[in-house]
Amino acid sequence: MSTDRRFANTGRRLALGLAAAAFLGLGGPWGASAAGAPGSAAAPVFTPAELVGTLHRLNQMEIEAGQMAQRRGRTEAMKHYGATLQHDHATADEHLKAYARAHHLDLDTAPPLGIGTELSQARHELDNLQDLGGASFDREFAELMVQDHDKAIQMVDHASKQVTDPRLKAMLGEVEPNLREHKQIAQNLLFQDDASAAAAPSSPHKTSH
Repeated sequence: MSTDRRFANTGRRLALGLAAAAFLGLGGPWGASAAGAPGSAAAPVFTPAELVGTLHRLNQMEIEAGQMAQRRGRTEAMKHYGATLQHDHATADEHLKAYARAHHLDLDTAPPLGIGTELSQARHELDNLQDLGGASFDREFAELMVQDHDKAIQMVDHASKQVTDPRLKAMLGEVEPNLREHKQIAQNLLFQDDASAAAAPSSPHKTSH
């Protein structure tokens, strides 16, 4: 990997880390904590419509990510992971749509202040992977999925403590294990990639006679 590519990858990972902090309100655009201290960690406060709208957007993004992994993934493991992402998030989205219909909620309701910007940034990071292929795509995609699902897990955990509707709370409880599984698979793919790189023989140096 070239020096320029290494710097680009490092910059992308740093941007993703900052986006994760802002997405969860850690000194980001959501402002103060419940106690009112500026820049303190603050969990998002959702209305039911905002929550289902935000989860719908996240599902749609992960479905697209899964399709991308199936098209551009180098290994069968990555392609299989992409199929899992697409299936699980499509299933979750169907349950979400059913809940929205039953409660007359609009899935196009805008997310809370600040989240819309972070979702746009997350989509931008996903779109950037279109320029990658082979082993570079697999590694960058897996790193993105680890951070993306970590954000989603924390958001669902915060939201499940806020909602009072039993059906919505149960639905969030069903979603979280899948998100944790998706994150673990991505971490396993990164571990396998590191192990393969470590096991690969180094190129022999030519000697002059």
